[in-house]
Amino acid sequence: MTTNLWLGNLFAYSVQVGAIVLTLTVAVRLFQLRNPKLLLMSWQVLLAVCLLLPLIQPYQPVPWQTSPSAALSGVRSEVHLSDPVHARPFKLVTLLPWLLVGGVVFRLAWLAMGVSRLRFYRRRAGFLDLWPETWKEMERHVGVFPKVCLSGDLAGPATTGLLHPIVLLPEGFLQMPLQLQRAIACHELWHVRRRDYLFALFEEVLAALLWFHPAIWWLLNRIRLHREQVVDHLVVETTNERKPYLEALIQFAIRHPKYESIVAPLFFKRHHLPQRAALILSEVAMSKSHVLVSIGVLSTVLLFTGTIAVKFFPIQSHSPDRRAPNVQANARPDDRGTISISVGEEALTAKLIHRVKPEYPVEAKEKGVEGQVQLQITIEENGEVGDIQVIGGNAVLVPAAIEAVRQWQYLPFLLDGKPVRVKATVTEDFSLEASGGTPSVRPTSNKPITVQTTPPIYKVGNGVTPPRVLSRVAPTYTQEARDAKVQGTIMLTLEISAQGVPQNIHVVQGLGMGLDISAVQAITQWRFAPATLNGEPVPVRINSEINFSLK
Repeated sequence: MTTNLWLGNLFAYSVQVGAIVLTLTVAVRLFQLRNPKLLLMSWQVLLAVCLLLPLIQPYQPVPWQTSPSAALSGVRSEVHLSDPVHARPFKLVTLLPWLLVGGVVFRLAWLAMGVSRLRFYRRRAGFLDLWPETWKEMERHVGVFPKVCLSGDLAGPATTGLLHPIVLLPEGFLQMPLQLQRAIACHELWHVRRRDYLFALFEEVLAALLWFHPAIWWLLNRIRLHREQVVDHLVVETTNERKPYLEALIQFAIRHPKYESIVAPLFFKRHHLPQRAALILSEVAMSKSHVLVSIGVLSTVLLFTGTIAVKFFPIQSHSPDRRAPNVQANARPDDRGTISISVGEEALTAKLIHRVKPEYPVEAKEKGVEGQVQLQITIEENGEVGDIQVIGGNAVLVPAAIEAVRQWQYLPFLLDGKPVRVKATVTEDFSLEASGGTPSVRPTSNKPITVQTTPPIYKVGNGVTPPRVLSRVAPTYTQEARDAKVQGTIMLTLEISAQGVPQNIHVVQGLGMGLDISAVQAITQWRFAPATLNGEPVPVRINSEINFSLK
């Protein structure tokens, strides 16, 4: 999976989670649900759904064109791949994965420090064999008998321990009023019986892994609040003391305004106090039918929201390409950051999934022109043909070859599992059959093309005079570009031979919509008074611009 695909899937997953969390929040407000058990169950189920969401939804495959494979002719076995690190400028998006991972590492490290600190407190705490009658009474009512220690490091009580729970109480617990002792004892013992420390630790790990998502923050905060409300309800049922229990919470908040936050279920959290107090003072009763109806409505609403979110923000995956071998990462970049890899012609042929044969130009047929056109093409990450550079060929045949090759489609070339840009040399051999002059494109030899020694190509300046245009042909504005109102400038590089004929034309910056081809077709028909050096005609390389304007 590529970095862009991973980030896109993370964004889609975040939107999905945000949508269903927002939906449940609105539904709870609209239906005025206040039963803490029902709310805790709803938020916990929703958390499980969010975690399983990437596994239970179908992945949308990244669309690759899968046209029938076609034969490939005249492609040399030398392929050049642009190193992604050197070929593309640095973008902020490349830093985003590191920021996300860095945040996770930081949060996990912070969590590990909190757990270690809590274990340190446990080792320093003192164990008392003889406890006040209020604590023993609550142990008998709740039905659990955990180890209890007094700690001078904690401002308030906390429950910890995975297999063997331990309740840590502040050293001043024995001097507290009996009412406050009873409330604290019952509260912590119910946390022990419910094994809430396991859930609290699991939620802290999730908060670290998904630290960047505000919907997860909200969801976990709801779970913690409703867990405390459930325990509050159990304490009131056990002690049959509603107002004294609330007074105990308020007194504890006054005595310990800066109650330390650690990785454990705590007796008190300041921002939860108003909601806990309101629920303690009110009677919340729901009939079984009301509970069942609420569960049914919430499930239906969440299922609908999840379906819509998955449909409009799907998680994607690359379809594996099993029909053709991929480029192996067995090469090293040169000084310019370009990787040269030799790939067999069979592999290139298998990668070509859609091929358009060039149409033989009428002018070439009438004049009996035959020959080769050599093009260097760039195959983009999505398999489409991008830049095309004319290496050589008859000017009459070049436009037809360019127009055809630009429509070719390849399966993506992969380097270490990631799509990369590929440069390949394509040689088209145009010939007229003896009967009827029908054009055909026949394969060239599989042998490497022998590069002949050519005279040097000069640049204007240092005694080289520039070529002068003798005649020019205006390019044709394609109907497609005209309908799309495309305007702009096409930049070309080309060579002017010693005879004043344009050749080796390369589109540096194009406009598409057929305008690039039109520009090449036009400039191949231009004629120049050649450049000279010391009075002798010489070939030169120049830049040229073709402007397209609807005005």
